[in-house]
Amino acid sequence: MTKADDMQARLTLPRSGQLWIETRVRRHETLWRWILAGPAALILSILAMAGLPTILPAGAGGINHLVLPVVLFPLLWASFVVWPVATTRPGRVATTYLALTALLLLLITLAFLT
Repeated sequence: MTKADDMQARLTLPRSGQLWIETRVRRHETLWRWILAGPAALILSILAMAGLPTILPAGAGGINHLVLPVVLFPLLWASFVVWPVATTRPGRVATTYLALTALLLLLITLAFLT
């Protein structure tokens, strides 16, 4: 075994500190890409549309913080669809989607509590 073959073998093995979700996604990559680019992207876009008015400042008329997420919805949805399809590591996308979902749910919850 040459040094280049040894290096290639090390690169293909999962790292010891790799996240649990990344190893699960790697097993069924096509299925996870479909899930992340389909229903997960739609749910995340709707959550972003509901959570963004809580952090955006109100405009002069008092409605800009409501209109901007609705206008940005197609851009958000498109970016959430393209990223899982274009990436080489869908496990990172899944981890990021989970973190964004938690953050947006927290924003929505805080908006209802105040």
